[in-house]
Amino acid sequence: MELSTVGVIGLGLLGRGICAALVGRGLHVVAVGLTDAEVDAARAEVLQGIHEMQAEGVIGPVDDETILACFHGSCSIESVAECDFVIESVTEDLAIKQEVMQQVEAVVSHDTPVVTNTSAIPIELLQSKCKNPERIMGMHWAEPAYATRFLELIRGEATGDDAFEKAVWLANKCEKQVSVVQRDVPGFIVNRIGYAMYREAAYLVETGVADPETIDRACRNAIGLWAPFCGPFRWIDISGGPALYAKAMTPVLPTLSSSKEPPAMLTEAARGDAESDSDRKGIYQCTPEEIEAWLERFRKHVWDTWRQGTESGEDQ
Repeated sequence: MELSTVGVIGLGLLGRGICAALVGRGLHVVAVGLTDAEVDAARAEVLQGIHEMQAEGVIGPVDDETILACFHGSCSIESVAECDFVIESVTEDLAIKQEVMQQVEAVVSHDTPVVTNTSAIPIELLQSKCKNPERIMGMHWAEPAYATRFLELIRGEATGDDAFEKAVWLANKCEKQVSVVQRDVPGFIVNRIGYAMYREAAYLVETGVADPETIDRACRNAIGLWAPFCGPFRWIDISGGPALYAKAMTPVLPTLSSSKEPPAMLTEAARGDAESDSDRKGIYQCTPEEIEAWLERFRKHVWDTWRQGTESGEDQ
């Protein structure tokens, strides 16, 4: 099996990173954005991402001319007609994703896989509006897409083996450590676990147990130590065993938040950001410059984690 040209529709943060991951592995990419300016910005970020990959030794030296020859920008979905594989990465809105996938189906071959980069939308909801649901599946990337090993693959009820096998091939080409989601549930694996943690963290703030700074410090110095090293089940085994955790969890579980709504502190912060003229945003009221500084530190951490995974060979 060999794929040579991949369409990427949607050039937001993740879409641009996906393009860099693909071009960096020698694949041709047809990148579809809303405007020429968006396509030009994506082209520049792809180049920047590949320069990072080269500097970190993830890929070998490639001149900019060769890189840019693999990036084909467009503002028309029709431009993906000849692609071997298409990744939809538009905004996380079910109706918009359904519309885009229907437009893609209208121009590509009947057996071209069309996958969605979604963090939470059940794949079956997208398949229900498609004429060839067997080629539809989920491919959940993480930012920065060219530098993380994370990738969730999600089969809907109708997803066929051909689409799935091509998605696995592409994931391996990009050196991902694939997590196959065996049942199509909202949020898949990592976001279900993450959202439960965010909800409980907010609940602790709202009930006066601790402030955000304290909670961040505690998580960074405990979960932050073992999470890059191993997953929760491996950690249970090496830090006391199932019996210890079952006993320790028993009195705590009834006291955890079970709210079915987003935490009030998040919705209120979001409303405050929308209504404020200030450039300070979020829980910590950061400036754009402060956020960029944190993101730069995060990118360095991501590459450190990549190297650790390469050296250890571990994928658990």
